[in-house]
Amino acid sequence: MQHRAWLVGFVVGVLVAFAPSCGGAACNAMNCSMGCCDSMGKCQAGTLPSACGKGGAACGACAPGQACTLQICGGPMGTGGGSGGSGGGFSAGGGSAGGAAGGSAMDAGCREYGDINLNDTFSASFNVGEPDSGLEGFEWWDVYVPLEGATPAKTDTFVGELYFETADGPPSFPYAGALATNTNFSNCSACFTASIGCDDMGENCDGEFLATSGNYNFTAGTRRADAGVFNGEGTNLTFRRWNFGADRPSGTECFTVGTFRFRGLWPDPPEDGGTIDGGTRDGG
Repeated sequence: MQHRAWLVGFVVGVLVAFAPSCGGAACNAMNCSMGCCDSMGKCQAGTLPSACGKGGAACGACAPGQACTLQICGGPMGTGGGSGGSGGGFSAGGGSAGGAAGGSAMDAGCREYGDINLNDTFSASFNVGEPDSGLEGFEWWDVYVPLEGATPAKTDTFVGELYFETADGPPSFPYAGALATNTNFSNCSACFTASIGCDDMGENCDGEFLATSGNYNFTAGTRRADAGVFNGEGTNLTFRRWNFGADRPSGTECFTVGTFRFRGLWPDPPEDGGTIDGGTRDGG
């Protein structure tokens, strides 16, 4: 699956973030591995909503009302702060308010993909990072939504994911917010990716994309690997062509999705018969 390749970017980000830092003139991943670099080229802790980040990446400002939890923007600020300690974005009642102030406007310069709001249930899973995987200490949900591509015999696949650090405990549902302005695949806790124009094996795609702005609202997630559900949606999403190996944009190509609503289930649901569902894009 393409998703395994996408995890490489996340793994690299985690490994760099926990590498020992050292002195140096210019702020970079080598001398600011435990924080982020501000606009003046200085290393910051990366734990403030106004300067959030890690791994020596550029500090980013979280959306209004969002916390910088574990150096990642996500979820609303908890009572009395939310500047990076325990009890931040995944505190009780977390995220139900939304984040409508941030990431709600789609990029007018991108093509429109259309809404993804199907009457099907799709393959999802709950995952626990294995030792030495680079994701040890993290847990996450994901859902895979394959669609009929614009080109015959081609498939577009959208993936929604929600990560959290095991030590902090799982998020409270509904969990909602806005993608941070500095979103990339190594720092997103709510992640939306897309593989466009792939073959029937989900490979040899025409392009890989990451949602870098928009809102999310996850409504349910079962924290067990044998069976469960993962439901939610992304709204006003702007996807940009992405180099997941380097974890950075690849050119200027982009598209927007007004609504990406999904219902995930595991074990896998029965396969769709291939008919058009309610006049929208088909999941089969």
